[in-house]
Amino acid sequence: MHLKLDKPLKLLNTCREDLRKPFGIVISEYPPLSTFKLSGIIEALQPSLFITVGDFVTYNTFLFGDKHYYPNISIIDNKIKREHSRIVTEHYSNFFKKVINTWNPPGMITPNAIESINNALKLALNNKRILLIVNGEEDLLVIPLVLMCKNKSIIVYGLWRGAMVVIITSKRVREVFKEILLNCFTTA
Repeated sequence: MHLKLDKPLKLLNTCREDLRKPFGIVISEYPPLSTFKLSGIIEALQPSLFITVGDFVTYNTFLFGDKHYYPNISIIDNKIKREHSRIVTEHYSNFFKKVINTWNPPGMITPNAIESINNALKLALNNKRILLIVNGEEDLLVIPLVLMCKNKSIIVYGLWRGAMVVIITSKRVREVFKEILLNCFTTA
C-alpha cells in the first residue's frame, strides 16, 4: 500500500513508554540462536517480503542467518544503542542492489522517509535487495512499514535489551498500527 505524508509527524511524549513494548513475536535468545529461530519462522511462512529495521538485527541476520533468507530491505541508521557503527555498511553493503539515503530525525516520521520506503518497497517487489540508510533514527519507521507492506510480510526490529521482535503483517496488525499512528503522533 502506497502511503503519502505531507508534513512530518512527531511522536507524542505520552506514547513513548507504550512504544517501548514489543508489538509482535519476541525472540529473546542471543545470536546465533535468535537468527536460527527467525529463519524457521521465515521458512514456515514464506513471506512476501522480509525486512529488518536496525543495525544490530540486520548485522546478525547476515552474520548468522540462512543466506536463502537474507532481508529484501534493511533499514539502518549506522548506530547501535545510540553509538556510531558502520558494521552493516562496511561488511554487508555488497549484498544490496541499491542503497537509498533518507532523513528522519529522532521521534519523527518524515515525508522523505515515507517516500524512501515507498521506493524501497517497489524495488524489493521487483526482486531487488535494498539498503535504506537513515540520517537520524530508524526506529519509528516500523510503524509506516507495517501499514505499507503486503499481508504476510515479516518485519523484524530489535529491542534495546537485545531481543528481536517479529511482526507478521495482516489486516488486523495494520489496524493496530494505524491506531498507533493516529493516536500517538501530531504534525510537526
